[in-house]
Amino acid sequence: AQISTEQVDSTEAPGTVIGSTPGAGSPAGRETRIVLQVSGGPADIPVGPADIPVPTSIIGQTETQARQTLQDAGFTGTITSERIPAEPGETPETVSFSDPPPGTEVPASQAIILYIAAPPEAD
Repeated sequence: AQISTEQVDSTEAPGTVIGSTPGAGSPAGRETRIVLQVSGGPADIPVGPADIPVPTSIIGQTETQARQTLQDAGFTGTITSERIPAEPGETPETVSFSDPPPGTEVPASQAIILYIAAPPEAD
């Protein structure tokens, strides 16, 4: 039998045999060509920068602080803000939530909306 190897992308550790042709248990004669598929590790497909999580620390920060936190984390997309009525217990003029939500992994170029708790209207 002739034995050769081919490297394939896999989540298995590099160097691990993950399959063969013919398949395991198949009869192989003296002239049969056997190919072992060996893991080369996961594919490194450069699709651009890796996704980064929206920092959870932006909640409760002022808009200026949150913008700086996002830039420090590597975000390069447009950051906009919208004012929403403050919920009971929220500090006015701080980030109430964001879209995409904190903890979500998104591309660095993702646009982010900060929702700022506005002080309650005076009666």
